[in-house]
Amino acid sequence: MNLIPNSKLSSDSKVLFILGSPRVGSTFLYQLIINHFEVFYPSNHLNELFETEKFNPLELPSEIEQSLFVNYQSDYGKTQGRDQPSEASALFRYFFGGEHPSELNSKRPLSGCEKKLIQFFDHLYQSVANQKPLVFKNAWNCFRIKFLSEVFPNACFLWIRRDLADSAFSDLKARRKRGGPEVWNSATTKNYEEIQKLPYWEQVVEQQYFYWKRISNDLSQSLSERYYHVWYEDLCENQSDTITNLQNFLIPKGYNFKSIDTSLNIEISNKSNDRGNIEDRKRILRYCEEPRFFKLRYHRE
Repeated sequence: MNLIPNSKLSSDSKVLFILGSPRVGSTFLYQLIINHFEVFYPSNHLNELFETEKFNPLELPSEIEQSLFVNYQSDYGKTQGRDQPSEASALFRYFFGGEHPSELNSKRPLSGCEKKLIQFFDHLYQSVANQKPLVFKNAWNCFRIKFLSEVFPNACFLWIRRDLADSAFSDLKARRKRGGPEVWNSATTKNYEEIQKLPYWEQVVEQQYFYWKRISNDLSQSLSERYYHVWYEDLCENQSDTITNLQNFLIPKGYNFKSIDTSLNIEISNKSNDRGNIEDRKRILRYCEEPRFFKLRYHRE
């Protein structure tokens, strides 16, 4: 197999990174992008290959299981079926590791892995995806924006946001599923040990807040033309309008739109308001009243 030369430190591959803190609807946006645009996504099949001992990513099979249209099922970001979209946790862990805090220790590839990462993405883009844009959704990438934007100059970013109280409450439910309200869910901010000293209902709010600070700061630094942000609430209310806005952002960047009927909205609702512990909900809402959280609350325009 002819591999792309590993001497360059940047890639010409066209990549779309979906960014979002935990429990903001990033999986739903991921599925919508796959179903409405001509893209290549990492399936559960591809992610499983990276879990194989001694797997060489530069010897990737030319055919990876994909579905023309993926379903809208997921369980806290996880999907079922080899052809369904994956968060690609094993793939990114292979190149970046998984040390905590993620914001400090996983923001760049492991020693000796940067060229291999570029070479892999180029091979995936050129030989497997046949130059269809690659799309990835992984919360850990929220702390890799600077690196990813430099190494992939053709990359763009979609940032999905959700009302702070709703995302924090949903994240608390994810924590309980993982073992309890004190169990951190997903990638860790650089100050996560300090955050964990707070009451758990404040922890989930602060986690969302510091994700927002990192993403907002990194995207605002010379990336204004390369990112678009979506509110989950708008996505729930009207997918068609959101898809039109995404077309306006992505098509000029070389993304092809699938010729399908987008007028029918998928039934989805913001259910975190009526599920779970009512007292926890009240605590989170009270804490979210602080002025510093104003920009993280959803304000209907």
